Amino acid sequence: KHSFLPKSIHNSFLLNMNAYTSIEGFLTKSGFIIKELCIFYDGEDFDHYMFEKPNWRLTGADLETVRYASTQLNGLNLYDGSIPYKEIGGILRGIRDYQIYTFSDLAVKTLRKYLPNTKKIKNIQDLGFEMPKQLPNSHCFRSHNVWNKKHYVTEPRYRYCAKAKALEVRDFMRCFD
Repeated sequence: KHSFLPKSIHNSFLLNMNAYTSIEGFLTKSGFIIKELCIFYDGEDFDHYMFEKPNWRLTGADLETVRYASTQLNGLNLYDGSIPYKEIGGILRGIRDYQIYTFSDLAVKTLRKYLPNTKKIKNIQDLGFEMPKQLPNSHCFRSHNVWNKKHYVTEPRYRYCAKAKALEVRDFMRCFD
């Protein structure tokens, strides 16, 4: 059976370890759908996950939200991904003893949903971080091309890439410390 546990669980000690995380997906009326999760560690190692469609029923309004986000923001496809949605909890439990840094209240809320007893989740916005308006291409092997070209100059899709955001979180904390 394949293990989806983060690589660093297998390779390192947990003492004073940091995890720099970012999630991307769809914020619908039925809840937040995680499609992409990226976790960077203190070195250059990272884990990047793309999840299958969740197993709950989505309403018409949910599907409209997903369609808009897919075409105008993140380029993620609801039906894309190879890791079963049910694996998210196990993956995140793999970093529960880490100091977890992330960006946004939504990310903190989502991580706390999966890690309710983890006290070490920090939103770096509380430290004064602002996500850049344009992020470098993170080479996450996903298409982040904008379908609506008039928005491309001001809002390139990799602005919504979990890997690019997790890298920004890690780099900020390196400078912050």
